[in-house]
Amino acid sequence: MKQKYSILLTALLTVFSLQTIAQKSEVVFTYDASGNRITRTIILEEKKKEPKQEIDTTNLKQTEKKDNEIVKHTTTIGEMTINIYPNPNGGMFKVSIDGWDNKTTTLLQLHTLSGTEIVKKEHLQPETPVNISDQPEGTYILTLIINGKKEVWKLVKR
Repeated sequence: MKQKYSILLTALLTVFSLQTIAQKSEVVFTYDASGNRITRTIILEEKKKEPKQEIDTTNLKQTEKKDNEIVKHTTTIGEMTINIYPNPNGGMFKVSIDGWDNKTTTLLQLHTLSGTEIVKKEHLQPETPVNISDQPEGTYILTLIINGKKEVWKLVKR
């Protein structure tokens, strides 16, 4: 009988000690770029609570202002810099090519997501406006081929 109480007392003490350890422990996982877990670390010390931080509303107002600014996509094809703006747009956007000359061969194609070609322009100028105001709001695929090199962008009409 004494042995039963001893085993029961040992079990109860073990449970209480594990609860105390669990309250003071923290498990930290780290992941690689693909989202796979690569390490698991158990920290057995109590972490101090940090005071609550207030939200700074001035940053929120600055973010709202950035939404109204013109967004310009820039990339380089060979020795030319391509700018596509604004994106998203209301039906008009421009394609500008820095480094363009008369020997440059160009092709602009704009497709719907279903693959229907809605705009095709050859022999672009240094700055070419594109009007899609007659098209419905949505996402479109812009393809530019300059001197045989191809680049693709996603454009949004609001």
